Amino acid sequence: ILSSRFWILDFRLFKTCVHRITSTKGTSHAACDSSELHFESRAPMPKRASASYERTVVSLRDALLSEVSEPSSSMLGEQLVVCLCNARGKAGADDLDSSDVLLMTHALHAAMMELARRADEANCSVMKMEGTELFVDSLMDMVCQHSPPFDLSTPAACLEVLMEITPTMDCGEILEFLDSRMEIFTKPGIRQKSQYTLLRTCNLLLKRLGSRDALLCGRVLVFLAKFLPLTERSGVNIHGSFNVNNLTPLDDVREGDLDAEGRAVDVPFYKTFWGLQSWFADPRSALAPGACDSIMETIQTV
Repeated sequence: ILSSRFWILDFRLFKTCVHRITSTKGTSHAACDSSELHFESRAPMPKRASASYERTVVSLRDALLSEVSEPSSSMLGEQLVVCLCNARGKAGADDLDSSDVLLMTHALHAAMMELARRADEANCSVMKMEGTELFVDSLMDMVCQHSPPFDLSTPAACLEVLMEITPTMDCGEILEFLDSRMEIFTKPGIRQKSQYTLLRTCNLLLKRLGSRDALLCGRVLVFLAKFLPLTERSGVNIHGSFNVNNLTPLDDVREGDLDAEGRAVDVPFYKTFWGLQSWFADPRSALAPGACDSIMETIQTV
């Protein structure tokens, strides 16, 4: 999917986001120059979007956030649909067309940025802002009940926007939210529509983290391992390449030696357990004649 750009609707909102993003807290793909304000998005706004269209997006954004800030019922997903129908003069979700859905997408992305601005003003992470989790949950409820016309990938796309404009140090809480909603994101249909968006989001986060936060990098990889199916190509060693030089050196352990807690070391078990590393480093060696029986015997012992 080619990324494209759409105009930020609120200068003060984007200025605040850019200031926060470009601070020492973290980095982002957002950018700003003297003449243009733009943001990476998967839902491009029309190149010649009129001022009235932009005002409509802002108005719908505010209406959506207002519904979540003062919930009147548990059917928040339905309330979001009602907001769109009221803004477009439609009787119900069945009357919405592609232009209405695109407007909703722009409003949802703008809502994500508004939540980030409010979090910056409150000097807290966006996921700790009151209403953020409820808003995303309402969004997921909306697309589950009304797909079509809404795309099942919309919640993942909105979280991608939020991840990109959030300082690196706060991205762990967005990942924690994703992990807590694993059951929803792995539902049939939603996973197929969302997996490439979330894979892209996690890969970009790993690139931002580099080697600065090994713990968060590990959490990202664990999340992907749980979220993606075993058949996912990105998790398969397609070329069968292995680092056979990645060996674990064994200590010279003798009978009677004690471990760090003062207990006697079981030397045979120690050598059997760590001996498995040779098979893990080069799985192809398990194909040698008689190797399979040896491996199974070692695994049974462990």
